[in-house]
Formats: sequence, C-alpha cells, structure tokens
Amino acid sequence: MDLADIKKAMDVIIEHEDVLDLVEDAIGYGLCNGGCGIFAQALKLWIPEGTIVTILVDDETERPEHYGLLFEGHILDGLGVHRSDEAWIYRMEQEWPDWDGRMTFEDTYIPAENIECSPVNSAYRQYEEILSIQLNHIARTVKIMER
Repeated sequence: MDLADIKKAMDVIIEHEDVLDLVEDAIGYGLCNGGCGIFAQALKLWIPEGTIVTILVDDETERPEHYGLLFEGHILDGLGVHRSDEAWIYRMEQEWPDWDGRMTFEDTYIPAENIECSPVNSAYRQYEEILSIQLNHIARTVKIMER
C-alpha cells in the first residue's frame, strides 16, 4: 500500500463509526485523548514499515503527550495525515490551544505514565489487533470503491 492509498483510507478511518466506537466505547478513550497509543499501535500493525513517534510537552517533565505513526515522511494519527512533524505539532497546538508548554517531536516511541493506553500496555493488545483488522478492511473497501 502506498502513501496515496493510505491517505485516502485515513480520511474514512478517522470518521468511521466502527473505529470510533471501538476506541471510545470499548477502551473509554478517544483517538486523541488517551486512545492515541492504541491507535498508533494499530496503525503500526496495519503499516509495519511505519515507526511509532511521540509528541512531548517541552517543559521540565518532557512527558509524552501524544502518539502517531511516521510513514514515508508523513505522520498519521487520530486527526488524519500530517505532512511533517512540524505540521503535526501545529495541528495539535490548534486542537489544544490551552496546552501548558511547547510541544516537541521525538522520532521514536517514548513510554508514558500519563497515557494509560500507551502502545506497550498488554491489557489493550486485543483492541490494537481488532482495530488493525478494521483499518485494513476499511482501506481495502476504499480501494475497491475507487475502481
């Protein structure tokens, strides 16, 4: 699957009720408020060539605040596809203007104590796998509909 196909699928995925229901109802968090780690890991299972990346709050704690997946220079998360880490941070700052501190990008996964649904929490592994299957199914459906 190439970046163009992924972008088209992501437009559908982030609005798809099955994806939102799984993350919000089953897990209790949204795609960008606690469920970002599970969503990032599901994206990684769907796009194995991608790398989970982190946004840190640039203060004395440097705590991880959000996760996404870096693929071919673009970052995917619950808000969509961002063309660069700067664009990703800018979008996050627009979504949460009351953020305490500046955000910085880290091109690797950094565990977070403050994000319960971080990608390595084994309690959520089943949801990551189910979500990944849904992402793959939606992407295939989008591709078939284009034919």
